[in-house]
This record gives sequence, C-alpha cells and structure tokens, in this order.
Amino acid sequence: MYINAPALNVPKTLVKDMKIEIKNADDKWQEIDGIKENHQRLVKIKIGKTTKAIRFTLTSTNGNEIADIYSIDLR
Repeated sequence: MYINAPALNVPKTLVKDMKIEIKNADDKWQEIDGIKENHQRLVKIKIGKTTKAIRFTLTSTNGNEIADIYSIDLR
C-alpha cells in the first residue's frame, strides 16, 4: 500500500448483513447461511437443497438507511 494512496471505503448503501431462509416441503421456513460483515458487491450463496421458496431479509447496510440491490438471481 502506498503512503499517499486514497482510503478505500465500502459504499454505505452496500448490504452488510442479510438473512436467507428457504421454505421446505412442510411449508416451514428454515434459516440457512446468511451473510455477516459483507464488503463485496457480488455475493454468491449456494443453497444446495430443493426448496419451494427463498426469503431474503436485509438486516443492515454499511451505514445508509437504504440499500442498493440491483439483482437477485436464482438458478
């Protein structure tokens, strides 16, 4: 790192913490791995299970009231 390099800041609108839940065959929601202390723009999470539905809950950003989420892709 260079002494005079500008500081790199994580955007305040970036998702920091999120909870992810899946709905199982019994129609019950089950929490799976969430994200804590995220600092990346692209987050990939492997579910590894067959599910009826997925619920994404934003729990915090890096300082802003509103998060910038451009896409949630399910495959």
